[in-house]
Amino acid sequence: MPALAFVADPDGNRLFLNRGWLEYTGMSSEQASGSDWKKTITPTTSSVSPNDGSRRDDWPPLDYEARLRRGSDGVYRWFQTRASTLRDNRGKIVKWCAVAKRP
Repeated sequence: MPALAFVADPDGNRLFLNRGWLEYTGMSSEQASGSDWKKTITPTTSSVSPNDGSRRDDWPPLDYEARLRRGSDGVYRWFQTRASTLRDNRGKIVKWCAVAKRP
């Protein structure tokens, strides 16, 4: 299975999802835009951001596991996700670029 890739704004709203992500989840890009992509992760997954009180612009790259719902049958499967930031010349996060793969 190819990697599921996405690009998000600093708040986690999806700006781009690759074909693999859309096919796996069964959502259209319109359905998954903004924060509606959260419908595909397990309800028990509350946050994938650092929970140490740090400012958002200080966040390191993220590396986490979450269960993602397969659109064809509704089964949740584990994925390992790695996300890195794209920053402007002042160091402010502009976008997150991420890839999710089956472990």
